Amino acid sequence: MERKAVAKHPEGSGISYFALDLPGFGGSQLPGDVRGVREYSEFVLQFLAKLNVSQPVEIVAHSFGGRVAFYLAAKYPERVRRLWLMAPGGVEKGTSKVKKWMFSVGTTLLPQQVQHYVKRRMGSVDYKNAGKLAPIFKKVVNEDLRALFLQIFQPVQLYW
Repeated sequence: MERKAVAKHPEGSGISYFALDLPGFGGSQLPGDVRGVREYSEFVLQFLAKLNVSQPVEIVAHSFGGRVAFYLAAKYPERVRRLWLMAPGGVEKGTSKVKKWMFSVGTTLLPQQVQHYVKRRMGSVDYKNAGKLAPIFKKVVNEDLRALFLQIFQPVQLYW
């Protein structure tokens, strides 16, 4: 697979940045376990520590990265100066309790072939495209981060 640059460094700007490839995304290896937002956030903190980045950072994130950014800003406010978020995940209203109940009943009572059919028909496009990341995707989207929003005091630039 051809690797393309995600970002181009603005020459002469004096801006330092990292384009981090989270485990299982892009060209990196799948993690050995099913991780959630907390575990991915800890990975980012370890990455910053390894590079001796001690000052607060500005996080630019999209989709799943937005969930990690929310978590970091809320739980580690001293590490995050500002958030720049493009269509972040975790903002949308959660799935209704009725739909969740129907899905759980269907996935326990229906034969495997019917379960796969239902998942293909009802599942989101992102879930359908998750491939090997499906267990991580499932864990992450079931984490309700809305309570964290009240803990974020850093400036947030939101692009939808």
